Amino acid sequence: MNIVMKFNTLFLAFFVIFTATNCEKINKNKVKEILSIPIIKPANTHLNSLEKENRLLKIDLYIQEKRTLEEYKFNFDKAKVFYKDLSVYDIDVLETLIPQNAPEFIHFYSLSYPETGDIQLYNKLNLLFFDAALNDMGELLKLFSNLAEFVDGEYAESFFDEIDLIIERNTTDFCEIFKDLSRRSKLRLIEKDIFYCE
Repeated sequence: MNIVMKFNTLFLAFFVIFTATNCEKINKNKVKEILSIPIIKPANTHLNSLEKENRLLKIDLYIQEKRTLEEYKFNFDKAKVFYKDLSVYDIDVLETLIPQNAPEFIHFYSLSYPETGDIQLYNKLNLLFFDAALNDMGELLKLFSNLAEFVDGEYAESFFDEIDLIIERNTTDFCEIFKDLSRRSKLRLIEKDIFYCE
């Protein structure tokens, strides 16, 4: 990674955390610490969907296509314990934590509430989702793009800034996955598709 990319990544990370925490004072060392956490792909990167599903079930996590809200909450409860001190993140596990519908997003966003949430986990996962989508790892580009369907408020403001950066870096891949996004995500990202893909 060259110096410009490192600077851009650090700047984007600072921006994401700054925006996500209601403009509170940010510990710059915490941003650097989160960015230094490697995101790994499984040893066998050519897993078919059945092999991937079996792998996730072995570590007791529910996959996104077949889970209920309770199962999504279970994934988060497990992640809270599993990720507290972990220094490596698995891309398949991150995919199980990204919200796929409005109730899941509400649960994810509730982590940012100071009195009842887990702001540290929220910031860490938010940054890792963004970084994995920016680097087109696993299915995170598509999953992150599909957040467009239900994001709102201050999260939406930073999301649409982030998605521009992600699309600029992964234009070809975004244009390929656009057709697979949800109908509402397509409606909210149609200008990006017209600008970048046509």
